[in-house]
Amino acid sequence: MVIGSASAFGKEYCEADDTSMLAAVGITGRPAGDLLTVAAHEVRAVEWMYSDDGRLPTINYSDPVHFEIAGNPAVRLTALVSDIPPTDECDPPAARLDVVATTGLATAEVAVFVVRADRGVAGQLDDSSIDDLVASLRRS
Repeated sequence: MVIGSASAFGKEYCEADDTSMLAAVGITGRPAGDLLTVAAHEVRAVEWMYSDDGRLPTINYSDPVHFEIAGNPAVRLTALVSDIPPTDECDPPAARLDVVATTGLATAEVAVFVVRADRGVAGQLDDSSIDDLVASLRRS
């Protein structure tokens, strides 16, 4: 998944990996499509993001949450990932991926906002902070 306008939380939290981060937030765009279908496709990225050599993590997907952003329809899906197969000492034991799809503006027909957060590690971004990020979404 390629996201733009990305920002990181807890950069370099693991000394063994200078690219480590506790969470990442960003946005991308997709061509026209049903918002739920787009969000469901994007949230399934956890299936390859956290697997290794055929070893798969345990993934629990939320029911969709429908809401509005500035009067425009939006849908949110969350994947909770556990039992992540470790490939190095910086891999978290669990993670969370939140995906919000809403109608796009100039460059894409569907805007997709993504929050990826490690779980089970010191200093992790808490659930209420993720909820606050999603609640703060506005059209610009």
